[in-house]
Amino acid sequence: MKDYDSISCIVVQFQNQLFGLIVHEILDIGLTDEEIDSKAVDKEGLLGVVYINEKLTTVLDIHKLLEVGKYTKKIKALNPVNLKGKNKVLVVEDSPLYRKIQLDFLTEIGIDVTLAKNGQEGIDYLKDGHSVDLVITDIEMPVMDGWQLAKEIRNSNRPFSQVPIVAVSTRASEKDLLKGKECGFSHHLEKLNRDEVVQVVSKYLK
Repeated sequence: MKDYDSISCIVVQFQNQLFGLIVHEILDIGLTDEEIDSKAVDKEGLLGVVYINEKLTTVLDIHKLLEVGKYTKKIKALNPVNLKGKNKVLVVEDSPLYRKIQLDFLTEIGIDVTLAKNGQEGIDYLKDGHSVDLVITDIEMPVMDGWQLAKEIRNSNRPFSQVPIVAVSTRASEKDLLKGKECGFSHHLEKLNRDEVVQVVSKYLK
């Protein structure tokens, strides 16, 4: 292995722990709202590809890369009932990356998932007569945010007005939790904590 005076390390937080990914070199850093093409790759540990700064970029699945044996067993243990084919969940999330992550680990435990890119798409889906057993939503989104989506659902005189709503967001302060309860959230989780999301989903779908 070639000797280096310094190394490049990308630090990520996963399950409330910090992990470092050692790389040869960090070429660029960029943000994008482009859709991830999950069909372009078929390999565990990769979410797909996306164009960032006019370059085709492979997106890593951090959850898969950091999983260990006992963690995988724990996820399976959190699914004591067979959820396959019995439950429908609406995931409302504007980030293509987070939509793909949630889609993967919810379908993994047998849940039928429908995706919406913002609160307006979510409420329109419900008003079109589609029945769901649970709504999982981000908070900060364009067009209609998660706060307003929860209010729209709770204030509706439709059957879906009582559906459980789980917020999955980076906004998890005491003030945010209080506002969430006022808007109608059933539960409030910190984004990317896969363990907690699966526990809560299993709880509401039993």
